[in-house]
Amino acid sequence: MRHHTVVDKRATMKKFHLAIKCVDQESVDLPEINNILKNAVTMKTMQSKPIVYWTKELGRLVKNRNKIRHAITKRTRKKLPTDDLMEQYRELRRKFKKAFRKAKRNATNIAIKKACEDSTGAAMYKLIRQTEPTLNKRASKREQENIEARLENKAIAKQFEKIFCQEDALPTEIEKSEMYAEVEILKNLRKLNKSLLLQ
Repeated sequence: MRHHTVVDKRATMKKFHLAIKCVDQESVDLPEINNILKNAVTMKTMQSKPIVYWTKELGRLVKNRNKIRHAITKRTRKKLPTDDLMEQYRELRRKFKKAFRKAKRNATNIAIKKACEDSTGAAMYKLIRQTEPTLNKRASKREQENIEARLENKAIAKQFEKIFCQEDALPTEIEKSEMYAEVEILKNLRKLNKSLLLQ
């Protein structure tokens, strides 16, 4: 497990709101607000699993990208032009994204091959659980509900497709003409209702 320190947004916002309530909002000045913000910032330590497909090449690209980003920040503070550095940064970011996607794709392919060799099916289930949020306990409830709804919609659509693609379920020419005639009647009724409402 890797440990990294990040800003605790919830705790920071809570402290900030409490501090803002305690100050006189009509006479508060900028230095005081800056102090409130500085004192409100709360850090927390988080654990994360290392990325299994991380390579030295990815590390090198990230390091170079971050170096350029820091240089851009320094130049911006000094009010110097950053056009040349921005171009370098975009290029390095593009290269990193491409390399990251490739490494991830290769790792996924290797994992699928290994999972296929497992006769118990446990490895395949584990792989599916990692990629499918509905089977992952860490996924948010809202995300799960959205995905479940989309899956249900797809299942219903497939079922309707099966029903209506059957030869015996397709309408005959007579039924088609009757249906079109009924549609025309409904359209005319709708037009009539609209004209009556407008009078």
